[in-house]
Amino acid sequence: MWTTHAHHADWMFMLVRTGGGERPQQGISFILADMKTPGIAVEPIISMSGEHEVNQVFFDNVRLPAANRIGEEGEGWDICKRLLEFERSGVYGPRSRRLLRRAERLAKDAGLWSDSDFRLDYADLSIQVDVLEAGELRLLASEGSSSGASSSLLKLGGTETMQRASELCMAAAGEAAAFAGGAAEEDPSIGDAARATSRYLNIRAATIYGGSSEVQRNILARTALGL
Repeated sequence: MWTTHAHHADWMFMLVRTGGGERPQQGISFILADMKTPGIAVEPIISMSGEHEVNQVFFDNVRLPAANRIGEEGEGWDICKRLLEFERSGVYGPRSRRLLRRAERLAKDAGLWSDSDFRLDYADLSIQVDVLEAGELRLLASEGSSSGASSSLLKLGGTETMQRASELCMAAAGEAAAFAGGAAEEDPSIGDAARATSRYLNIRAATIYGGSSEVQRNILARTALGL
């Protein structure tokens, strides 16, 4: 459920239950699946933004060879956590910067760029994006070493900054954004103002996927603050 870009994928990875243990995380293995394997079916989910980005993946009596397992049996949860460290960092700065530039372009087109309140919001958000990009570049410079709580901090700040940037685009687009009707981002017939709506709706999910903001706050409380 909610498998992003499964309709484009040749392979996917998954966590499967292969054993037991005292904790729920034990007995989970990490395995790869060829999407052409008999019994695997992909059904689209059209989001409220009008985009086909996520999917349901069904498994009907699917059998996978043990050779497809990554790591040892029962190590899946540790591998997954490692992957999530990198998924949660490094991508939100560039996306927020792109949205910020779009907001500036929309504001200038709409004659809103001279509005002091809008410019104040823009300047504040621009500083947040600078800080976010600096944090992501610092993490990239670590050359693959464990990022620990930093990835949760970047995920939390990055997704919320990206949402603020999409909200600024909506403010700049004004009533023109209402004409999108949830149309997909890639539709070439839609102008920047109308496209702001699909971006805004799509980015609502950013604080959920990859670990929700609440989960990131819990991780930070436990690992960084010792609470």
